[in-house]
Amino acid sequence: MHSSDPDAVYPISSAARLVGMHANTLRKYERQGLIFPSRTSGNLRLFSPTDLARLRQIKHLVEDRCVNLAGVETILSLTDRVMALRRALVGEKGMSGAEICQHLDEILVTLYVASGHPDVLRDPMEDAGDSRGTRFES
Repeated sequence: MHSSDPDAVYPISSAARLVGMHANTLRKYERQGLIFPSRTSGNLRLFSPTDLARLRQIKHLVEDRCVNLAGVETILSLTDRVMALRRALVGEKGMSGAEICQHLDEILVTLYVASGHPDVLRDPMEDAGDSRGTRFES
């Protein structure tokens, strides 16, 4: 499968050098589904500035925060979902308040289930008897 991103201009050797990683590390992250570089018709990997930013995030999580790759995968997924919601809130997508709430709840479930304490998902506004709650209105 070949994908083309017009911003993808960095071959793997340049991308690795720019983010301070070895090219084999980038290949490993691709195999594990953490990054998705574009491919040329000759099957060469090309990285975009967005790919480089993602690689820097992975490097920070692994080296500075001691997060394992399973944790990195979860964090990247949450980052992608939060960014999609952010775009929806500024009008790039026409999502209703209810849809945004559903996505936020899914993110919260992911975060709290990973913590082992799903009971903290209760909305404190509901416990206080506030009928407004903290959810977006459609």
